[in-house]
Amino acid sequence: MNQYKVFLLLSPIAVASSLVALIVCVVHRRGRGSIYLEGLLACSLAILIANILELTSFDPGHILVLSHITYVFLALTPVFWFVFSYQYSVGHSKDIGGLFAALCVVPLLTIAIACTNQMHHLLWRRNEIETIGSFRVNVVLEYGPWFWVHFAYSYLLYMTGAFSCRDGYQSASRGQSHICVSGRPGTHEGFLAYGTRHQRDAFYDQYRKISSA
Repeated sequence: MNQYKVFLLLSPIAVASSLVALIVCVVHRRGRGSIYLEGLLACSLAILIANILELTSFDPGHILVLSHITYVFLALTPVFWFVFSYQYSVGHSKDIGGLFAALCVVPLLTIAIACTNQMHHLLWRRNEIETIGSFRVNVVLEYGPWFWVHFAYSYLLYMTGAFSCRDGYQSASRGQSHICVSGRPGTHEGFLAYGTRHQRDAFYDQYRKISSA
């Protein structure tokens, strides 16, 4: 059993848990502060669904389209995580819509670059559709310069968000902060492994995708 089969076996659990958490957040929404948590959960859910569809597709065109769609949510996830963590630490009464908009500049550029990569190859310089077992997957052989901007920016937001959760709460909220932070180390490690992995080793790519949920 290869890593893709493991991913497909485990991903329904991650999808279900993310969906339940998102529904609970929407039903029990308290003001504007929960919007960023809902965005974080929605992005995690979308990444999982896009990757499930990508792994179950055999058409190279569809696989590439789904890879590009995945980057939309990969770029936005760390922004939602950081803004949610920051607002949770400073209090929901503070309006940080301007901060969210400013932090979205780099992700929006990443999305635009991902969608037009064939024109400039700033995100992926070389990629090919490879058959691994019973799956056809998009394997990136060489990344472009913008990928490393996206990688560094995203990891910075993940880490600063985690520190914000850990250090920014009053003592009465410490228990909640530990719960909040505990779900993110898998994403941090997976994202770091994804950026530093050997380019033909797709295991860490799947690890990062499922750990985000």
